[in-house]
Amino acid sequence: MNISVDESGNQSVKDPYPFVIGIAIIKDTRRYEQGYKELLNELNLKKVFKYSNDSPKKDKPYDKNIKDQFINFLSSNIISVSVIIEKFEDIKNLAVNVYGKVVAHYIGKYVAENIAYSDSISVYYDRNPLLKASDKQYIMNNFHNWLRIAKVLKPRVTVYLEGKDRDIWISASDYVASLTRDYEICSENGFNPQKYCELVNEWIDKLSPCINFLTTIEIKNI
Repeated sequence: MNISVDESGNQSVKDPYPFVIGIAIIKDTRRYEQGYKELLNELNLKKVFKYSNDSPKKDKPYDKNIKDQFINFLSSNIISVSVIIEKFEDIKNLAVNVYGKVVAHYIGKYVAENIAYSDSISVYYDRNPLLKASDKQYIMNNFHNWLRIAKVLKPRVTVYLEGKDRDIWISASDYVASLTRDYEICSENGFNPQKYCELVNEWIDKLSPCINFLTTIEIKNI
């Protein structure tokens, strides 16, 4: 089983907009990989799907709807999980808890509830400048212990912390995090033109992420 993790938003407490962790639990890696490549060919795209690059964008809501087609694909191939974090301090102060304990908790929760047993779990993170080398080592050494299902099912867990956005697995969690963040902004303030928020609402209904809320205060005490 492959799972990817990405984030969207500014980690600084001074930034008023949401910070979101996106987790994509890929149901069938072979089917996902094959379908991903077929969709790229169908749309005549040479690069991987990336939310910030794909159309339509906020300032051009009437451009070709690439996002919609990839979200349609994701909706039948992944379980999407979002964690919206309310910031009372910079995320970088809690990097190990956010990217280690919180991610492991929600992976364990939703894998246990939705997926049949897998004897091997690979977790792919986008490259993250907030994590120091010692943080990465600590997460890799302890992730298995934080993963609730590991105590019962005992899968082999491998964590990859040197990922990059140009990766077909990271594409999924990039979309989960970024779409959830846009949805929160649309719910609170909206974008101009409003048409983009109408699209965001359609996409969120299709993807149906499991949205969770935490504060940095709660995360600090994990």
